[in-house]
Amino acid sequence: MIKKSIQFLLSTIPFTYVLWVYLFKDTILLHWVTLIFVMLLLLKTVFFPNNKLRTQVWMVQIIFILISVAFLFILNPERLPYLYPVIISLSVASGFMYTLYKPPYMIETFMRFRKENLTQREVTYAKNLTIIWAFFSVANAGISLGSLWISMDFWILYNGLISYVLMGILFAGGLAYPYIKKIYD
Repeated sequence: MIKKSIQFLLSTIPFTYVLWVYLFKDTILLHWVTLIFVMLLLLKTVFFPNNKLRTQVWMVQIIFILISVAFLFILNPERLPYLYPVIISLSVASGFMYTLYKPPYMIETFMRFRKENLTQREVTYAKNLTIIWAFFSVANAGISLGSLWISMDFWILYNGLISYVLMGILFAGGLAYPYIKKIYD
């Protein structure tokens, strides 16, 4: 029970990052908030890995996050707290892209949680959806980065709401498409 509670907290806390940045944006504590969130992300990945996903995928993501944070901390520590969403989006993209290089594809892995034997058509769909998620993650990182030069209000709105709504739409569309296609085929 305690393990599940800790796992749940480590999975949901990152969604509150933008709120914490907003609350601490004018204080010295902002860098500590970012460091805490990076540490929580690494703790979740190391101690509660998704055993159904391959070790290589989450190792690629951990390495990407650590290199990015170190690089940004050295070159531009003032921007680091605002680049957390960019780093996360690019680490997600790296996970999707890695599985395109070394199948099974990320979405195929998720599909096999529910159905062990997939048809070739389903595997092709999983590959295409993995490509879409990889491109979406890169675009999301780009918009998140660009939002820094628009305004802090837009950065908060995009990273705290709009990006999650877009992810939800893509997720729901990815689930609904096969059923809709089946109805009309």
